[in-house]
Amino acid sequence: MGAPTPKQFLPLNNKLLALHSYEMFAETPMIKEIVVVCEEPYQHFFKPPFALPGKRRQDSVYSGLLKTTQEIILIHDAARPFIEAKYIPLLIEATLRTGAAALGSPVTSTIKEANSEKIVQKTLNRDHLWEIQTPQGIKRELLFRAFDNALKNNLDVTDDLSMVEAMGAPAEIVPCTSKNFKITTPFDLELARMLCATN
Repeated sequence: MGAPTPKQFLPLNNKLLALHSYEMFAETPMIKEIVVVCEEPYQHFFKPPFALPGKRRQDSVYSGLLKTTQEIILIHDAARPFIEAKYIPLLIEATLRTGAAALGSPVTSTIKEANSEKIVQKTLNRDHLWEIQTPQGIKRELLFRAFDNALKNNLDVTDDLSMVEAMGAPAEIVPCTSKNFKITTPFDLELARMLCATN
């Protein structure tokens, strides 16, 4: 983002970006506990319990996992402020059914695979492609096994389902809208502010 403040603590519609999703989870009856993984200087914005982040995403998730005893774990990026409560029951049901699940929206653009010289190798069939979002739900016991496997095999993953997939375990996609996008660039933040202004 090019800002000195982490993106999840930038203002969005008169409150911190991270508070948009945090408040949604706090107001959802099916959510029994929220563990906030963040540095101590930002913890006063939330309620405990807290966990300190690690160097990698998976290290931060593991830190948070150790702070809870819940059997179904939902992992969410604070940089996704537009998660809607209506998807939470669907995600939990899918996690109970399959063991692991994530929200996802169908890919609508044409996706091409290229080599290191940026020469197109093939066009992927977008009928089978999904843009994965968060929350991602994983059963507690399965998540611990996934972390053990990731550690043994020195895996570095970009999302939580990847660790489950690495063990050969199934994971389910719960379809949702693309509105639940991740704010990564200044353009994303401006788009989010326009969405807030129209709601």
